[in-house]
Amino acid sequence: MKKKICLVRTVLTLGFLCFSGVASAALITSFETGDFDGWSAGTPFGSPTVVNSNRASDGVYSTESVFTVPANYGGWGVHALISRGTADIGITSGTTHITLDAYTNWDPAGWGVYGNEIQLLLNYEGFWGQISPSSGSLVNGSFATLTYDISAHAAAMTNPALSYSAVEVVWFLGTWQAGPDVMQTISIDNIHGNNLVPEPASVALSASCALAWCATRRRRMG
Repeated sequence: MKKKICLVRTVLTLGFLCFSGVASAALITSFETGDFDGWSAGTPFGSPTVVNSNRASDGVYSTESVFTVPANYGGWGVHALISRGTADIGITSGTTHITLDAYTNWDPAGWGVYGNEIQLLLNYEGFWGQISPSSGSLVNGSFATLTYDISAHAAAMTNPALSYSAVEVVWFLGTWQAGPDVMQTISIDNIHGNNLVPEPASVALSASCALAWCATRRRRMG
């Protein structure tokens, strides 16, 4: 009897450790499926975001948005690159930050620019607003890691009573003087978060870890 109790405890412990190991990775997506992996494409300046292998900070694939900022653009705006429902991302009330890698490549020569950021736009019932990176900044021509502090919104945006809640990755552009037409390229990759709800695959892997150990144990004891 003692041996059975010990075995059950061991299997449960191993299952927990496997589960913890998977959940602690906190990867939301790096688009290695070769598609949007549940995210929706934006259309900045009328050009749809795509997923391709032109560049990546993790693996082979990332999103890519290529578009022209026209000479008649003025003022400021937020331009959606990708978006996804809060629950689908796995954000919980305990999630404090989201990180992502962003690539930009443009030359605003002749423009007067006061704002050029990749931001998170939180859009849930009762709130619509942008969050700037709490750490990291864009580096033209290469990927940069940006971190966003969402701790002040996590509980509200995950309230199950909400009729809608979503997160958008947007490009904020603010200008005080227009210039000539200019091409912009933006890629997003390697999106992470903390204290996320594990995906069903993670739960299945946790169970398989425990079952595999149990099967091995039986063979050794038999």
